[in-house]
Amino acid sequence: MAEPAELPDPPEAKKKPGPKPRTDWQQPFLEQFGSHGVQAWAARTSNVNVDTVAEERKRNPEFAKAYDAAFELSTAVLE
Repeated sequence: MAEPAELPDPPEAKKKPGPKPRTDWQQPFLEQFGSHGVQAWAARTSNVNVDTVAEERKRNPEFAKAYDAAFELSTAVLE
């Protein structure tokens, strides 16, 4: 019986760059969130998922800072 031929190692999978994440929701979200402090409502009116907001806060320090400022503004409005 003949020995099976060795298969070459597969080439490393190259990651293709995906589409750039949408950022057009950020400013409307921050404005809505700052005006009333309800994250779910701000996300819905800005056409973005709340999970996306949470991911962006973790990924983007500038957005996290703006989010915190909007939250502070919303609590000041409520007081």
